[in-house]
Amino acid sequence: MRTRLHSAVVVCLVVVGVLAAGCADSPVAPDDRRIDLTGNWTGSASDTTGFGDMRWHIEQTGGTLAGEVEFTDRGVNINGRGSVTGTLTDGTLQFTLAVPAGGFDAPYDTCTTTVSGQATAGTTSISGTYTGTSSCSGRIYSGQLVLRRI
Repeated sequence: MRTRLHSAVVVCLVVVGVLAAGCADSPVAPDDRRIDLTGNWTGSASDTTGFGDMRWHIEQTGGTLAGEVEFTDRGVNINGRGSVTGTLTDGTLQFTLAVPAGGFDAPYDTCTTTVSGQATAGTTSISGTYTGTSSCSGRIYSGQLVLRRI
């Protein structure tokens, strides 16, 4: 009887040891905190249609963001207004900027533009690339933007 009890205790200790070792080797749960991009951002953007100043006002819920974009094309001194939407995952922002008809100053007020891109996002900066199309100027490529929180 004593031998069976001793064997049972040894088996239990081995099982507990294996389970404890397995737990020690388990990956640590990922940090669930998200970067919060809610707020105002300003900076510059350039692409094949020109260069200028850009401002984003973002509201973020979880990993989804939406807001407004405003920009000034310094080459032709035209202003534009539209929307910014996107998703943020592990510091990578997938975004779309859309300017509807009426979003540009005259004489470009009938034009529409949509660009999409990817950026590295942090608590104080967003920098990335984009491509898209404009109903007035065609394909937009080689887009780059750099924004900082204000």
